[in-house]
Amino acid sequence: MEDESRPSTDDTQTDPFELLGNEQRAAIVETLGDARVEAGVRPTVSFSELRARADLDIPSSQFNYHLQRLLGTFVEKTEDGYRMRVEGRLVYQALRAGTFDRAGPASTHDLDVDCYYCDGTLQATFEDGVARVECRDCEHLYEILGVPPAVLNADGDDAVERFVGHCRQKRFAFANGDCPTCGAAVGTEIRRSPEIPFDDDETAVVRVYRLCENCGDQFYLSLGEALLYDPAVVSFCLERGLDVVRTPSWEIPFAATDRSVALLSEEPLRLSLTVSLADDELELVVDGSLAVVERNRR
Repeated sequence: MEDESRPSTDDTQTDPFELLGNEQRAAIVETLGDARVEAGVRPTVSFSELRARADLDIPSSQFNYHLQRLLGTFVEKTEDGYRMRVEGRLVYQALRAGTFDRAGPASTHDLDVDCYYCDGTLQATFEDGVARVECRDCEHLYEILGVPPAVLNADGDDAVERFVGHCRQKRFAFANGDCPTCGAAVGTEIRRSPEIPFDDDETAVVRVYRLCENCGDQFYLSLGEALLYDPAVVSFCLERGLDVVRTPSWEIPFAATDRSVALLSEEPLRLSLTVSLADDELELVVDGSLAVVERNRR
């Protein structure tokens, strides 16, 4: 278990972008992060050890100046020395993960999945930090998502597997109403054509737009994707041989298209999703907030 407690500080908070724009201060944050990775906990490092490990060719007084500037924002001081604050850890992890350097070779991977709109095959394309799943013939877009370097730089099937896992995490969080970036609650809008972006599907009924007003992260979900992890859907599908938790959404017809979606009423707004498997049906009826008001098995 990680101790994220932090002592109180009277230090004046400074613009974090200005702080990390300095090479020496960035090096101090990196050094404390490296110490944490090596120790497996959040270690306290003495001033002399921290200065030695940072290996900056500057006087002790100048090093101390930069270290003091970091206090209260990325670093905290204890009786035994200095250690990373949570904010410093998040910055360190972003830097180590290559979040701000996503350049890499473009790659395309066949997914061996038939398009629902033509005779083509789906493919995943990774380029400029963005992954797209679309039909290589009709170019219908099934997924578009910014992805981390660990996905972009993986090879072959491993790249696709990592991409599927990344999509799953993002979709689960947004479907659950949580921002995967900052943890805040996300808002819900039901959007209809022509307000549906990235969509050339004339049969589209709605898209669920989830926006985090705290950090700005956002996601569009089909109604099937938004309800994919509903307990009734998960159990209904699993009983009939479909694991919706592990299966990519573009391989699940009721998530990849709106063909199982119906508009029941405008006022009040009622939408239905019908999941059909093994000659059985599960219908979910939701209101404008995506709350499930009915579950019917047939």
